[in-house]
Amino acid sequence: MGRPERARQTFESLQEQTAIPGKHEIIVVGVKAEEIKDFFPRLPITPVTLPHNMLPPKTRLLGSERAQGEWLVFIDDDMILQEDYFLQADRFIKEWPANDPPPGAIGCRLPGTVGNFADDLVNLGNFWYQQGAEAEEKYWLYSASIIVNGEAYRKIGGFNPSLPNGEDVDLTQRIRAQGYLLYYDPNQVAFHNHERTTFAKASQYFWRNGNTAQYFNQARPAARCFSIKTAVWHASNDSRSNINLNLGKVPNFSLYIPFIYLMYLILQFSMEWHYQQYLYVNSKYEYLDQSEEGDKELVKAFRAFKNKKPLAGFILYSIALFKDFLNPLRR
Repeated sequence: MGRPERARQTFESLQEQTAIPGKHEIIVVGVKAEEIKDFFPRLPITPVTLPHNMLPPKTRLLGSERAQGEWLVFIDDDMILQEDYFLQADRFIKEWPANDPPPGAIGCRLPGTVGNFADDLVNLGNFWYQQGAEAEEKYWLYSASIIVNGEAYRKIGGFNPSLPNGEDVDLTQRIRAQGYLLYYDPNQVAFHNHERTTFAKASQYFWRNGNTAQYFNQARPAARCFSIKTAVWHASNDSRSNINLNLGKVPNFSLYIPFIYLMYLILQFSMEWHYQQYLYVNSKYEYLDQSEEGDKELVKAFRAFKNKKPLAGFILYSIALFKDFLNPLRR
């Protein structure tokens, strides 16, 4: 809980559940957690009060360390659970084939609360993997509202506390790498009150998500320059994946396609920008791979900028851009 003023709807939806089968506990981690417990006395809340807000994966770790459950349910403070959320979850788990290993995580459908164009655009663009009407196996899931197998979660050590966002994709992919299945059940519904209900707010949101650039590049880190080619390629590839999954399954989806592509371009341009900041501010370009010709020019350019030679830096960076663009291996 990073936003106590918005979390009230979340706790009201917990309080209004048709039923929560089995023994359960509610652990609230965040600023003013004690006040939440006092405001909702009928809920079995264990508060973990923080002196200040922390990154979401860190707060989730603090809560899960205290959790005793066989299943862990992570719920963000901008979610409103449908009244049968836990009944549907209980049904899904009980209907799982007895001879099969239990799923590693179960994701729900994530519609918005407002339903205007920008609200739907954020849901279909950023939470596109959990919008359809068909139950199916997934390669990752989002933690806005997610049910995680406690054994699988503890085996991998939980969330990565250093990730500013994207920690849910990271977590569920690591769970899947341990041999567990990830499953999406559209009958479990949690409405997402993300408040990005204008085009400007949606664009700002996708730009801000680019701050994960260093983590997305950690598999192949290199001292590479800003790449329009890379941004366009990834935006196009992600758009195709989204279209293949949701076209014909989500009402009026075709109307959103060009805008989804635009949001993906904003995200990818932001990732390119933030990666350059990561290389320059921390002088990472001195230590990372420089095997490509464009990389060598980038290092020279950043050294020139550091030495207060902006004209030389600009020329060298332009050369790096040109060489990188001509490199068929660089995406």
